Amino acid sequence: MSVLSRAFEKKEKSEQNNGSFLGTLLSMPVLRPVYSDDAPAVAIDLRGSGVEKRRLAHLVNTLAQSPTGKALLKNAAKEGYSVGFEMLSGAFGSCTCDESTKRIALNPLYGDGKLTATLAHEARHAQQYANGLPYEFLQYDIATELKMWRAAEADAEATAALCGLEIRAATGKSTVFDKFAGSSMKIARAAERAAAGCDTLVDLNGRQSEILKSGFNAWFGNAAIVDAYEESYLYDHLAKNNEAPKEKRLDFYKTHPMNKSLDGAEIVEMFCKTAENGCYFADEPDVFEKHSRFGAISNTSRRTADRFFEIRQSDTGAAPDNSYAGLDSNGTLTGYDDYTPYTQSDPFAVDTMNFAGSLNAGVKSVAVPDEASFLGHVFSSPFFRGSYKTEKPEIDIRLKGSKNEKKRLTVLVNAVAKNSPTGRKLLQDAADNGYSLDFLVQPNSYGSCNREKKRVHLNPTFDDGKLIATLAHETRHAQQHRRGVPEFYTTDMATEVRLRRATEADAQAASAQVALEIRAATKDDSVWRAFAQTAPVIAAAVMKPSIEKSLGMVVEDQASTMRDAFKGWFDQSAIVSAYEERYLRGPMTSIGFLPVWARLNTFKDMPFSDHMTSQQIVETVCATNNGGCYFKNDPNVLNTSRMCSIQPETYRTAEHFFKMRRDLTGRAEDRSFRGLPTRGDNGGGVRSARTDAGKSVLQAWLSNRQR
Repeated sequence: MSVLSRAFEKKEKSEQNNGSFLGTLLSMPVLRPVYSDDAPAVAIDLRGSGVEKRRLAHLVNTLAQSPTGKALLKNAAKEGYSVGFEMLSGAFGSCTCDESTKRIALNPLYGDGKLTATLAHEARHAQQYANGLPYEFLQYDIATELKMWRAAEADAEATAALCGLEIRAATGKSTVFDKFAGSSMKIARAAERAAAGCDTLVDLNGRQSEILKSGFNAWFGNAAIVDAYEESYLYDHLAKNNEAPKEKRLDFYKTHPMNKSLDGAEIVEMFCKTAENGCYFADEPDVFEKHSRFGAISNTSRRTADRFFEIRQSDTGAAPDNSYAGLDSNGTLTGYDDYTPYTQSDPFAVDTMNFAGSLNAGVKSVAVPDEASFLGHVFSSPFFRGSYKTEKPEIDIRLKGSKNEKKRLTVLVNAVAKNSPTGRKLLQDAADNGYSLDFLVQPNSYGSCNREKKRVHLNPTFDDGKLIATLAHETRHAQQHRRGVPEFYTTDMATEVRLRRATEADAQAASAQVALEIRAATKDDSVWRAFAQTAPVIAAAVMKPSIEKSLGMVVEDQASTMRDAFKGWFDQSAIVSAYEERYLRGPMTSIGFLPVWARLNTFKDMPFSDHMTSQQIVETVCATNNGGCYFKNDPNVLNTSRMCSIQPETYRTAEHFFKMRRDLTGRAEDRSFRGLPTRGDNGGGVRSARTDAGKSVLQAWLSNRQR
């Protein structure tokens, strides 16, 4: 375990010291094209090795083919920004602006098309900072904060879409736009519709405001992203301060005064700029008032803010902020209901969901096939991880990779098998079922489980502590497959909602249990800390035993621990929404843009036919080591609104999908989801899906009639 502890404790230092090396490695001809020595079209400070600078210059020159992109780069250069590569967990890039640093960082793991779009996005943030975006959150009142940070991100995404369209018009190549669309499909398609018929840069310039407005508005159509921003930039800060000691609270009030205010018109005037620095909402400055959901607040955040200001008034005497009192609750969905293509990712990829820098909660989690084996070898080499001793695996499971990779995989396997009875059974079941283990670089993911190929992949860029927890998570998915969890989209929609959430919540519960067992066996809490760092809400829901508690006692508590962790998964509103968007609403949405023959094939691949009750699901999924069910005393737990509610947009998407299937195939509509409750926010009221969706459709129709 000493190797694991050292790897965990050295993580941050290793990432900082090796950043340039990794950027160089991932920009080398063995992985990327040979980049020329062309000078950058815009004289901006490029940081890194010679290889990195050549690749960065290529990205700059690609973006400079867009008039909007070139203007953004010139502005960033004028403001003193540098551009470099940096390994970022869960992000394509970031823009840092404070009193000492002005830097745009790009994640070298991604291809050039994606990074060109990201450069446009982050350079737009640099322009926003120059126009008055604060360096720190919570400088303004709650209503302003909600609108301002959403506007900043929606504008940056709309601008990246425009740059992709301009590059396509200038060069005839659509790579940049297509790669942007891969992770921001709704925004890309909205911008493309607004640009219909624009074949030249002159045409696009004439339609610039419409394109930017369409992309901006479409950003709000991704409920998971909107929820995640609210949770990360507002709720988390307030909730953490509410639990802090008074001394720290007083310091927080000084650095986060929340004493300024901007109305919606001032926000769009400040940040929603065309290349000529005009406001593309000049003819619609009341966009936030017109679409109240753009500035809506969840009931969870509202209650947390109420408590925050109550505590602040008690601590300092400052009057509470009433700016958010009249805001709508999240979930008032009106307009912009578009059925856009969606790219499905590996259903069992563990999304890092790191909201630092550019937040990409819905980003496709993909492998980098040409680089994966090479990178797995590099990230498991002594240069990064130190020397792993040669051990015999405690479990006879197939390990794939280079000699160093197999040594590292053996250490991970043995750390689990020697110290965790639960983990040992997971590994043994995976081995008995023919699974193999290997390393695979997967942006935004710690690991994945490939059911068809019977392979568990671990991302070698992460430290051993995180990968041990991930190994437990992914082998739990392998065990779920063995226990009879059906393939995606083979059960009716109500079952899919309950089943897919249950499989992920259970895998996280298994990961938590294994981490606690390792902690009890070794008195080393590095694996538990790694799990808690990646899933803090779940970790907080678990009753963590004293480190002195014996392994046997921790194993005895397995049922209660996993039950608490399972329930804790549903406290992560952004994660729940992201799963609903990515694995249910997204794939169902995409069918509307397919030709008829492809739709028919999709209906065959997604039959939505069988049904499982809550009891059948938990008995299949929520297993203890002895084959029992840790929800045996609460078999209907998945019928609670907290665990089976859906968003109104999901209801409407399903209605559209099954009516289309009926019209094309004659098959009866799946109506199982009509009895599910709906959530209008990330914590508040539950209503019947049918009633809520009906109201939303009516509101959308009235809104369109009034325009």
